[in-house]
Amino acid sequence: MTERDQMAGSAPEGEMFSLLSAWWRDWRRGDSQAHFVDPSGFGGAAVLKQLHHQIEGSILVDAAGRTAEEVQGEVLHRLGVDLSPGNRRQWRRGLERLGGNRLVLITNAHRAGRTRGSSEPDRVLSTTIGRLSGGKVCVLAHLTPEKLPHLSKVVFHLQSRDAAQPDWPDPVRALALAQPRLVPLRVWAELTTALGGEPVTEAVLHGVLEEFSTHLMSGELGVSFVEESLAEQLRRHTADDEIGRVDRHMANWLRRISREFRHREGWAASGPEGQYAAAGLSMHAAQADFAEWVSAEDGESGGLFESLLQDGGVMANIPQTTLMDAACRAFTGDVPGNTPVGTAVHLWSYGIVPPSQSEWAAWLHLFATARGDRALAAAVADSGVHLPWKAKWAHWRPPGGYHWRYLEPGPIDGLVELRWQGRPAVAGLYSWSSRADIWDAATGEHLAGPWNEEIPEEHHGDVSWPPGEEDRPGPESVGDFEDAMSEEEEEAVHDLLLASPPLSLGNQVIFGGSGGVFAIEPAEGETYSGLNFPDFEPFSGSYAFTTAITPADSPPPSPSDLAELYGADRIRSFPPHRLPEGLTDDPTRRTLIDFGLPEMSNEDGLGIYPYGDHRMGIFDEVPWPSEIASVEETGPFFQIGFWMGGKLTIDGPTGHILRIPSEPGEEHLAGLPAAHSLEDFLTMVALWVTGHLTKGLIEGDDEANLLPDHVLAAHKRLDRVGAEAPAWAYGFYSH
Repeated sequence: MTERDQMAGSAPEGEMFSLLSAWWRDWRRGDSQAHFVDPSGFGGAAVLKQLHHQIEGSILVDAAGRTAEEVQGEVLHRLGVDLSPGNRRQWRRGLERLGGNRLVLITNAHRAGRTRGSSEPDRVLSTTIGRLSGGKVCVLAHLTPEKLPHLSKVVFHLQSRDAAQPDWPDPVRALALAQPRLVPLRVWAELTTALGGEPVTEAVLHGVLEEFSTHLMSGELGVSFVEESLAEQLRRHTADDEIGRVDRHMANWLRRISREFRHREGWAASGPEGQYAAAGLSMHAAQADFAEWVSAEDGESGGLFESLLQDGGVMANIPQTTLMDAACRAFTGDVPGNTPVGTAVHLWSYGIVPPSQSEWAAWLHLFATARGDRALAAAVADSGVHLPWKAKWAHWRPPGGYHWRYLEPGPIDGLVELRWQGRPAVAGLYSWSSRADIWDAATGEHLAGPWNEEIPEEHHGDVSWPPGEEDRPGPESVGDFEDAMSEEEEEAVHDLLLASPPLSLGNQVIFGGSGGVFAIEPAEGETYSGLNFPDFEPFSGSYAFTTAITPADSPPPSPSDLAELYGADRIRSFPPHRLPEGLTDDPTRRTLIDFGLPEMSNEDGLGIYPYGDHRMGIFDEVPWPSEIASVEETGPFFQIGFWMGGKLTIDGPTGHILRIPSEPGEEHLAGLPAAHSLEDFLTMVALWVTGHLTKGLIEGDDEANLLPDHVLAAHKRLDRVGAEAPAWAYGFYSH
């Protein structure tokens, strides 16, 4: 008998209560999670309700229809943990302070989420329960067999008999294939058509409702099953290709008729059908793509969900959490950062969860503007959703942004109104380095700077204070700007992202923070009332990892990015006669002649010296040390710099770039080729330097932890083997 078997129990419903009661009576800390498997999907909930009434101090939370975040928040609230704004982040400490052992009973974990295909059950079972359990808290979760996590230790099985399946008509079977569980009559008719292939009238559906009134119920908002377990059984007995076909049909149909749902507060406010579309369209598309991916021999999917992500008019109407939930089903790897779902994930990680569809759409517009994606921004603005504000201009690295263009202007922690040659302007300040930049307030055009400490004398006449302050001496230093900031203690909009108090200037509001500066314009006739969102760290963690966010019009990475980072004057090209004869690889020679090498000194351990330095001459031929494990490349090796103490070289015959270890025992920085061509190596250097510079701009832990993955992914697109050279990653984790 295995350890798992020893800690498991199996009993019919009439005996399960006694089994669970005995288990809790003998419970000892350590086994902090238990799972109650219920093949029927509903009988176990009644057992846990009975257990809750019997066990003093236990709490019972129904996960059906809820997100993992909502489940965890409800559990903590019921346990008496203080979740007020000042104490919310200390919820773990609140659990530690509980007076005695507490049993948390979660029913219907398999039904978490707004849709039947939701990823929320997985989040509840893999993340929420793990975060809540331990110490004085034990969590017992009710679920169906297919949702049981792998390697679960304490498992109770509710015995049930397989009931014979009646021959249900297509309308009932189709209703089970809806994503949201409440289905308007018109949507039900389309589901039936998608499944059976023949149109069905609403009169026929009313007849089905009457015939199966013990199983189906209807109301003003739509039709649903009396007991969701019947829908689950029907889905289990429907072929995967049928479910996938219905999902694809419904996604296309809902998108086609979506203009009928236009409403200033989003589709969901237009009525029951709009509610279904807002909650279900993205999941229908995601599940259709996943079904096609599973069945396709080449692993390709139809791209229905990705097509939705390109439609700003649709995205503005789908709630943030709904979109992230669907993305977890649509993608088997990282979700694409340069899409609205990337926006959703990064805002979520910073605790920005706009409370209304209108506010969410406005944030989408801002991210699109920051990326320079004019088409997406225009589509969001034309979505029918009323945007309380729109982005007017942006010089801002959005969360998740990883590109050399996002390195400027850098962090801003103060904003001051001024005049530049008479026109309204704003100074963005960074007090730590006493730096200032000047932008045109209306257009965002960069006018001057960056200045450090002093304003250049030739610009003293260009800068003046706004009307009403003409009697003050004109600013001559960055310190004068700092002195002009309001003495009133205004709170940051967001401690990590938008640390500067906002500046109202005319009909717009300007914001500064770790990513730079941007301006918004409130809707016509409305007064700015703040960027409305609850600023808190989500209990349940991130929904997914994303790829990096990059400017919409940015070309593929190339060595020329080094000129953008360091300036063209820091790049040295070489005439053919300056190249060593032993450097015979033609692509390498062309790169050195046409582009050259950047002059960079000790960038996180990497230095390239196109003019040589006191330790080396450019293209010095160096031997591979006999005491260092040999590599496939045979040399001659020509030195171009140093990397983590070792010599950075080009292999003459192949053009491979290698780091020669400085001494034996450096397996963690071994001589694996860092790239198989000089062109790719220089591109990888630019990406690597951009990553290190971006690291200094990031305030959030989740984003900081993700950044090395962005660099690695960008490197792998160039050279999958070279990207694995340990020296690339060493600098990100060594300090």
